[in-house]
Order: sequence, then structure tokens, then C-alpha cells
Amino acid sequence: MKRILVIFFFVVANIIGCSNQSQGFKIHIAQTEDVVSKVPSYELVVYNNDKIIAKRVFQNGKTILAQGEIPKDFINATTLKVIKDRDTKGNHIVGEIYLQNGRIIAERHLKNNQVKSRGKIPDGIIIDKYDNGSIRNIYVHQNGLKNGPALGFHENGQLKVEVYYIDGFPSGICKIYFENGNLMSESEFVNKKETFHKEYYENGKLRN
Repeated sequence: MKRILVIFFFVVANIIGCSNQSQGFKIHIAQTEDVVSKVPSYELVVYNNDKIIAKRVFQNGKTILAQGEIPKDFINATTLKVIKDRDTKGNHIVGEIYLQNGRIIAERHLKNNQVKSRGKIPDGIIIDKYDNGSIRNIYVHQNGLKNGPALGFHENGQLKVEVYYIDGFPSGICKIYFENGNLMSESEFVNKKETFHKEYYENGKLRN
């Protein structure tokens, strides 16, 4: 029996087209498990007015299905911008800014080991993008934490990370891939603890 582990479906954009008609863009992320191999796969699907316009299915770091083009501009999506800088005294500042329609809705800053927050991060899908507009990370934010499947990508669009979160912690198998698609590392997390870890060279050989 095929077991669907989780499906999250959120409306993340409503983009106005050239004809000034409202277009409803939605993103669907799911993690499923193959009935025979028990290997998890990850799906990323984009809808426009309930019609699929793009779909990606990933398994073991490979794109096993690619259909359509994923839009780069989700106007009403919650986008994440990461800031790394120094203040006038040379102290490291790390920050996260969450935006909708170009407007800051929430901020998180770490300075001198203290976190300062403003605003509330909304539940739903969070998209972190590269400067060229392609997706760097996409994950589900629920109840103030990462909850559900999360995917990370290299700048060339190749899958980089596949992981599942429960209450902000990785759960189950986490895999990280090189830009050439080979496995970099794999870990297993149980009850918020890492129980297994392996690392590989870029040529696919296991590190000692």
C-alpha cells in the first residue's frame, strides 16, 4: 500500500496577467514513498487557475520528471532574504527578512548571540531565491517552525537538499547532493537526534 506521508497545499500567489485578469498561482509540495523500494520522492507542482503548468519529481537527487517552466515571480509569495554583514564595530550580523509584494512583513536578526524579531512569519510556503530569480530553498512554515517537506537547489536548478521537518527539526532521511547530482551526504534523524551519517566524494566514492 502506497503511503502518502504528507501533502501540503497553499495558495502562494495571485499574479495579474497582461490582460489584467487575475491568475491564481498555487504551489503544491509533497513527499511520498514508493510502494516497492520504500524510497521517498518529492514533488513540486505549480498550478495556474487549478491547471498544472509545471511539475518536478525528485528521487535520490535525480529529476525523474520535469514538465513545464516554474515561474520566477510569485508576487504574493512569502520570500526570504538572508543578510550577512558587520556593524560599524565589526560585529557579525545575520538576518532574515520576509517579504510579500516587496514589503517587509517580518524580520529576524542575530547580533552578539541575541535574536531580535519583528513581525510574524505567516504559515505557508516560504521561498528563498538566488539573485537570478531561481529557487534556492522552498519549505513549509507552520506554527512558527518548519513543518513538512523541504527542497534546496543549486543555482543551476540541480537538486541540492531533500529533507523533511517536524517542529523545526529534520526527521527521517536527509540527503545533500553535489552540483553534478552525486550524493554528498546522507543522514537519518530520529526524535531530533542524528542516528546515521555518511559522506561521499564528488566522484561518488564513500569518505572514510
